[in-house]
Amino acid sequence: MSVHDSVDSLPSSARAVFTLLTDGKARTLNELVGKVSFSPRTIRNALNRLRASGLIVAKFNFRDARKPLYQIKTA
Repeated sequence: MSVHDSVDSLPSSARAVFTLLTDGKARTLNELVGKVSFSPRTIRNALNRLRASGLIVAKFNFRDARKPLYQIKTA
């Protein structure tokens, strides 16, 4: 299954988050919530689903350790 097929099978909230992250910039949950019209809980669930699918990773945020950075998984 290709990445495109994996993304197409996800809910619209997860697709929206994935699309935002395709620019390569790592973002926090709050940054993502500010860019899409879904609730924070929905975005959190979308991030969990994307991580479980192996499409994104959560990285340590050196500016604020309480808020991980999410970005597209590279190879």
